[in-house]
Amino acid sequence: MRFYNMLALLLAALLLAGCGVTSEEILGVIAPTEPPLTTSEVSEAAEEEDNELPPEEQGCETLLGCFSPFFATADGDLAVVDATQLSLLAEGGHESPSIISSATNEDGTFTVTIEIRGGLRFADGMPVDADDLLFTYYVLLDPGYTGPYALDERPIVGLSEYRTGVNAALYEEYGEMFDEIYAGGKYDEELRKALKAAEDAVPHNSWDEQQAQKALDEYDQDKANEIKETIQLFWRSDVGALVDFCMEKFGNTVEYHTGYTYEEVAANEGLQIMYAMVEWSFATLTEDGVLVAKKSGRSWDLESSFPTEEDFFQEMTESYGGDAETYWQIEGIGRGDLISDVRNSLIAKWAAEDEEWDGGVKHIAGIERVGDRLIRVTFEYYDATFLDTLCNVYLAPMHWYGSESLYDYAAGSYGFPFGDVSSLKGKNTEPMGAGSFKLESYDGMTAALRHNGNYWLEQEGNPRLEISARFDA
Repeated sequence: MRFYNMLALLLAALLLAGCGVTSEEILGVIAPTEPPLTTSEVSEAAEEEDNELPPEEQGCETLLGCFSPFFATADGDLAVVDATQLSLLAEGGHESPSIISSATNEDGTFTVTIEIRGGLRFADGMPVDADDLLFTYYVLLDPGYTGPYALDERPIVGLSEYRTGVNAALYEEYGEMFDEIYAGGKYDEELRKALKAAEDAVPHNSWDEQQAQKALDEYDQDKANEIKETIQLFWRSDVGALVDFCMEKFGNTVEYHTGYTYEEVAANEGLQIMYAMVEWSFATLTEDGVLVAKKSGRSWDLESSFPTEEDFFQEMTESYGGDAETYWQIEGIGRGDLISDVRNSLIAKWAAEDEEWDGGVKHIAGIERVGDRLIRVTFEYYDATFLDTLCNVYLAPMHWYGSESLYDYAAGSYGFPFGDVSSLKGKNTEPMGAGSFKLESYDGMTAALRHNGNYWLEQEGNPRLEISARFDA
């Protein structure tokens, strides 16, 4: 009604003014010749207006471009992850995206129930559900995962059986066998010598002789040798893992310790090994740029000669007198447990050769998919730290980081090949999550982000964010 009143007043004013207004001109006032803006045009106009505002700037010491919620370690990379991914926990005083409850059971086990709120979506519009959380947990608990999370160190019910593929009875049997041979010191053949001496020292058919002979019969020299060989294989494979760890974790110190830029070292395998040897104090650089191994004195000029992984391994073994356990106690801090990995690997091998082998374990018994948005995790016992470790993860989209064709919960397949999470690294520079921002671009120095239109909470503040590497941050 107000519109028509205004129109009448306008027409009356025109007539009183004596203007020769035609009907076409009057219709032009009522219905402008240019159509109104569409929704998309309004959105584009708002984005252009946003672009006129300078983005919020955030500095960091190191930005390496690894924006994966599974593998990021540098402070700048973690800032991008935090902006683009959704945590299970409440942030900034807001409501939590998940409902978490816990209880201690009558048998002493401790259960955590996680319900993902309905309506959550990733930046590409796909819904967040229990399968994404299952995928996330199974990646972090896979024996092939070597990222910064340590969820696999928690006593989740059935985790050891899943990681080895061995049921509880066989796992216990062959675990005890490994411990008797390795932890008991029998692998060095000293037991055989001692028992033979005892046999020679007592009368024939005495009880002591029978016990000595029984122990000799039960001692498996083949398995003792296999333990030795497997330890060497795992130790040797740790060389490459240590080099990668140094580059990912301490890449910002490359130039300080070596004089080379991060880019120069990243492009040369020999220089990466050089940097790890220096960073881990197995070698030093002379003033004229020659790398010298501390224990052996071997050297490389880093122009015509570079250290290899085999050189690094030789320096490790010489430095520790071939003692892998001592090496790992000192050099393996924060990187899992080499001897435990050897133990699990051999338990899996020996159990698979047993006549009672049942085909392997496909599920972690303590992780259950209860509903489309509901997960239940059970630990062997209660510890106050378990809840934080379990819930302080990001909800990673399985359809983006994994493979939907490899996901079948009932069949024990979780979106990637068991024991191999390497394919996930293909998305390191392309983060996708349900966080408040999404990555727009990364040029090696700056990550440019914009508000995620599918974020579950109302967004305030500057819609653009730039995270840049600078040492004065």
